[in-house]
Amino acid sequence: MMKGLSRKTFERAKVAPTQFDRALEIVVAVLTFMTILMAVFFYTRLPEQIPIHFDWKFVPNGYGSKENILFLQGLMLLVVLVMWLGTMFPGMVNLPVKRNPEKEVEQQALLCRSCRVIALWVVVIFLFITLAMASPLWNFSAAVWRFPILLSVIGMIGTIIYYSIKINRV
Repeated sequence: MMKGLSRKTFERAKVAPTQFDRALEIVVAVLTFMTILMAVFFYTRLPEQIPIHFDWKFVPNGYGSKENILFLQGLMLLVVLVMWLGTMFPGMVNLPVKRNPEKEVEQQALLCRSCRVIALWVVVIFLFITLAMASPLWNFSAAVWRFPILLSVIGMIGTIIYYSIKINRV
């Protein structure tokens, strides 16, 4: 075993997902699939150069090839997979709070839920970034997506803080 990893790291979750957890997983899967299909659909219609970096006002300040929209989808899949692994093997998640062995099941349930909700926020963020990158198709500014992306990032950070506090209080 690698240094710092124990058998506990790779133990399966001790809690079964609730109906709400399963619904979150389905929503994440559908949005992920939809975002990928949308990117593939856009890909054939995009100009060779698309915006790939934006300043704080969400004005494009970096351009790249249209293949970047597909790369973004691979990155999204990777992050969603890592979050899914966090729900399967909660010992892999490095919490900013102490784990309480006496309340392990409750903490795991909250941790697994937080991974699912964070995965949802991640997919929403990637969806809006994909739309921003495809903005040349509609001849309008990518800045249209500034507020949805900002709200999604705030939502994800809020989720991390909320669940960290809840897990710590258990």
